[in-house]
Amino acid sequence: MAYDYAKSELILDGLRNRREGWNGGNVDAPNPESIERARKWLRSMYADAVTSNTTWIDPHVSSNEDGNVTFEWWNGDKKLTVYVSPEESWYIKVWGADVVNEMSDGTAESMEERQDAWQWLMA
Repeated sequence: MAYDYAKSELILDGLRNRREGWNGGNVDAPNPESIERARKWLRSMYADAVTSNTTWIDPHVSSNEDGNVTFEWWNGDKKLTVYVSPEESWYIKVWGADVVNEMSDGTAESMEERQDAWQWLMA
């Protein structure tokens, strides 16, 4: 399970070029601290996936309206979205349209939290 960091690193670097309103709306530019923290977080997430002996899927890399970095992965009907700010990282798991019964969220700081989220996605 090899992962080419160069592609994600290039996309993360490209986020630095986004300015306020980058999507035509009233959104913040990506925070440079979020970008650097996201770079380290993604490397940890990959290492955690390898440690848990599961398949790796390259993420979709972007930023949100608050200037945080976002990573998204899909596996069948499951979607895992991770948000990385300068101070913290958290996830949203989605497996249907019902926000009460088919979505959950939590922190994605520790190795255990990242591995649990990844194993959920890959199950």
